[in-house]
Amino acid sequence: MTDEIIMYPKCNPEEFPELFTAHMSAMTTEKLESKSAIAAQLAYRDHQIQTLLKTAAILAGVSETYHKRLFANGEGNATRSV
Repeated sequence: MTDEIIMYPKCNPEEFPELFTAHMSAMTTEKLESKSAIAAQLAYRDHQIQTLLKTAAILAGVSETYHKRLFANGEGNATRSV
């Protein structure tokens, strides 16, 4: 058994047919036929996803901090620090 990372696990496009069809159509229309052109689009999409995940993590941290402050006194009353 190797320790290689699998970037493209087998998937079933029938689980998300609208997305699959949209991508196939766009790739055909935009003539994305080479591996390089498709890889560039995947890299761009990965970058967008990473940015969104980082933003979501920041927002989750802010939300958790706010929640802790809101219920810090055990009565559900917001506490303010000046």
